[in-house]
Amino acid sequence: MKCHQFAGIAVLLGASFGPAIAAPDMTPEELLATLNALHQRQAEIAELAEQRADRAGVSDLAEALQQDHIILADWLAQAAEGGPGDASAVSLPGSDTYQQLKGLDGEKFDTAFLRYQTQLHEHALELLEQNLPEESELFSYTNLIKVTHEAMRKHLALIQVER
Repeated sequence: MKCHQFAGIAVLLGASFGPAIAAPDMTPEELLATLNALHQRQAEIAELAEQRADRAGVSDLAEALQQDHIILADWLAQAAEGGPGDASAVSLPGSDTYQQLKGLDGEKFDTAFLRYQTQLHEHALELLEQNLPEESELFSYTNLIKVTHEAMRKHLALIQVER
């Protein structure tokens, strides 16, 4: 793991979370499966940005987010006893927005991508804040959630700067 990559964290998770995802009191397994699905979606969105973005700043941001999500996905796999959960079982809200991104190019893509990432990270933060474990709970799980939360916060700040 490359700790210096977190110094410039730009994470997550790549789908718009809606109220259905931001449910308080998710089980650790449900939360880990949701985070796993979001990390996978972020990789897909980064590929779109590489192909369709107009501004270099948007491409750079997508690449930074993707790198952070790879690291977070690795941590998730290590922290999740019995695996990170079945990402295919998670229905991510925002699939229509993701499909729309596939049809956009240039400045229209950039604008929609940044709006989508803003929504994604705001809802990811809500999800994580509603499901923060107590200090006494499993250390690796607690640490993973806290690191992911901090990464989302930093990503949101970077996204807002690019907007």
